[in-house]
Amino acid sequence: MSTKQDRQEEARDIKTGDDQPSNMSEVYLPFIGFFVVMAVGLGLVIGGFNALEYL
Repeated sequence: MSTKQDRQEEARDIKTGDDQPSNMSEVYLPFIGFFVVMAVGLGLVIGGFNALEYL
């Protein structure tokens, strides 16, 4: 949305010499990974509490 951020991303691509259009996935991959880890962690915690109730 912000043109400033777009320019920074383009400058970073030019610096690294990466011409592939996979910039979006490279930018959001750490965030996606973090949310996946958080979701799995919450699932394990909730599953653990449910398992404790059945014991």
